[in-house]
Amino acid sequence: MKKIVYWMPRVLAILFTLFIMMFSLDVFDGTSSLTDQLIGFFMHNLPAYGIILVIVLAWKKDIIGMIGFALIAIGLFMMVMGSNQPSGSAVNPAVFIVSGPALLISLLYGFSWILHKKH
Repeated sequence: MKKIVYWMPRVLAILFTLFIMMFSLDVFDGTSSLTDQLIGFFMHNLPAYGIILVIVLAWKKDIIGMIGFALIAIGLFMMVMGSNQPSGSAVNPAVFIVSGPALLISLLYGFSWILHKKH
């Protein structure tokens, strides 16, 4: 049980990073130069680089993962809510698809931190 609790947030964090990076593949449209496409790919992956940094810092300290992914979830929530959201409209369901997994990973890191703190 302890191994599952330890590895679950880390594996999900890596999969979440790959999911976020998938959205940057739209820069390869074939109409821009290769240099422009690579610069666009780098720029679109800046959030993923931040997530990777949190994963690296949280590898041994679960509390960092808990706090870091909570902040990532809040940031993604605000970013999705702020983009293409007409004023007075209902919440865009995409906000839960993007920020929900980050919140879940934060909770799993917190559970792992509590479990390891007791022992």
